[in-house]
Amino acid sequence: MRILRWIAGIFLAALLGFSIWASMKSGAATPPRYWVVFGLLALAAVGYHYRWMWLRQLTLLGSLAYLGFYLAGCPCTTGGFEMVFVYLGLGEWTKIGLPLLRVAVVAAVVFLLGNLFCGWVCFKGALQEFLFRRHLAVRVPSGLDRWLKRFRYLVLALVVAYPLIFHNRIFNQVDPFRAAMNFTGTWVLVGFLVIVLTSSIFIYRPFCRYFCPLGAFLGLVNQAGRFKLRVIDPDRCIDGGICVRSCPMQALEKPGDLKVDKAFCIACMECSHACPKNCLG
Repeated sequence: MRILRWIAGIFLAALLGFSIWASMKSGAATPPRYWVVFGLLALAAVGYHYRWMWLRQLTLLGSLAYLGFYLAGCPCTTGGFEMVFVYLGLGEWTKIGLPLLRVAVVAAVVFLLGNLFCGWVCFKGALQEFLFRRHLAVRVPSGLDRWLKRFRYLVLALVVAYPLIFHNRIFNQVDPFRAAMNFTGTWVLVGFLVIVLTSSIFIYRPFCRYFCPLGAFLGLVNQAGRFKLRVIDPDRCIDGGICVRSCPMQALEKPGDLKVDKAFCIACMECSHACPKNCLG
């Protein structure tokens, strides 16, 4: 696992370096929205370090207001992710710089610090989270949850393959949040949006867990990365399962001997906040 982490780290560093070079080569200025994303990630890193859950709510609200509704969610980081493969398919190496820069910075932060983007910055996750009502929450049966979670990897494969082959994006045609942020869309897209938003009241972040290709990619990065959630003081752990039950993403198993599915951990801190003995870290 350590060798895999080193390989992934070196690859991400090279990717980041190439994206900076390609961006400079193209002569294009870094758009303000990129700096907003980078700034929110910096705030998220500080907030996670000091366990400031209130700051997480502020970064999500700011992202939803500015990146979501003000900029109409366009282009979102998922769109940038797709454009990387569009330009790869076309062989446009200089144009790849800016979208790759955004994806590479986000991936580097996730690799080093955990999935702060999904949990703290993504406006799509924010909208679902603010709709979620804890007192109405439905916990998806673990077997069904594990099966549904596989679907987003199929979406990820499509989002990578389609732009490479056909040199065009596809996810923007099925992304329900495009309709939410622009207040327009086809009947099919609006119908999908209604399903996502309605289910978000009862199920925590259903789109993130079961459909989002960027979440699938960042989950893989998180699995290979340095982030580690563990019981820091086993002697204080009462093995009551509060942390497991409090995880809204259903990413935890086995209290005491804690098992974390890093692909779905979004660093929301709900487990550590719920722990009565404060022994998670």
